[in-house]
Amino acid sequence: MVGMTAHLLAAIVCGFAWIQNKPRFYSFRLVASLAMLEVALFLDAAFNWRWMLHGVLVNSAVANGVYGQRRLPQVLALLALSAMACSVLILAGRRLRRRPGAILAVFGGVFSAAFWLVEVVSLHATDIALQARLGPVMVVAVVWVLTSAALATGIYWDVRFGSGIAQASPRRSPDLR
Repeated sequence: MVGMTAHLLAAIVCGFAWIQNKPRFYSFRLVASLAMLEVALFLDAAFNWRWMLHGVLVNSAVANGVYGQRRLPQVLALLALSAMACSVLILAGRRLRRRPGAILAVFGGVFSAAFWLVEVVSLHATDIALQARLGPVMVVAVVWVLTSAALATGIYWDVRFGSGIAQASPRRSPDLR
């Protein structure tokens, strides 16, 4: 429930950012893509799509008799996921270097997407860490809240303050194209 609320609030922030700044907003695609990501994560949390996908993968592995050999492919998938996430963050940092809010929003979005895939891969060690409790909530809920908060804060920051160069320029600022 905590993750669903965080995703919904982040999607609402993106929606308001788009509506309030449509005539002069220079990062329409960034806001739209991050809003779609948060809506998808909200629906995923509501309908347990990631666990359904995980179940399909587990059933497929069991049916093929390779379920016992899942550890190495899971570790390799997580390493590939980490490399892709780092690459996207480096690329976004370069393309959006004068827009710290946009960088923070992309950071939150990339980590949300990567974290979703971490849960689908479901390596036993990560599952144990994520299911641990921090008082009344699980670690997994805290991570969802932090990634959504980074995304929402970054979008708000980018829309509200942007960068002096991007706001003063008559041309469109570089976006994630």
